[in-house]
Amino acid sequence: MNQDVKDLLATKTDEELDNYLRYPKKFSSSEIEEALVELQRREKTFTDLQLVYLQRVIERKRIQEDPTIPSYYSQMGIWWFSVLFSVLFGAILLSLNIQNRRDKWVVIGFGITYFVFIFIMVERVGSSSATLTSIILNSIGGAVLQTYFWNKYIGMRTPYRRKSILIPVLIALGISVPLLILSVYFNGV
Repeated sequence: MNQDVKDLLATKTDEELDNYLRYPKKFSSSEIEEALVELQRREKTFTDLQLVYLQRVIERKRIQEDPTIPSYYSQMGIWWFSVLFSVLFGAILLSLNIQNRRDKWVVIGFGITYFVFIFIMVERVGSSSATLTSIILNSIGGAVLQTYFWNKYIGMRTPYRRKSILIPVLIALGISVPLLILSVYFNGV
């Protein structure tokens, strides 16, 4: 640990050190860890649950601070994309995380195939329950992407930094909203 950080934190009050633990987004992993060590040295007790939580916070901060760890779109982001837009969008998002070109196309191929499957199923069910059927099938497809394909091509325990999904959301909305408007317009005519 950095001796300067250790010396600086030794001069802080207990309340100031508690702020390092309460508001971890403001501080580095080493500052949070040193604040915890200093509070323990001052005989402040923590429950096992608090210690586990703080160790997870410190570990996540270390991952975010390490430039050698890759940035990926998260599993939950991929699932939500699949549910809200389509499994094809979720598959494209997951494929952006994958390095191997062949593996990327396997995931995209699954997304296309599943998209066609959903289209056929929705046509068979009719318009009365099309939205519900689509959401349920997209949820299942998203779960396959976030579990099976993620574990196969990225790995369940692979550390990664979360990549912002703002740009993909804007792109997906830019594609989906005009298609929805056209669909409503032509179905109403």
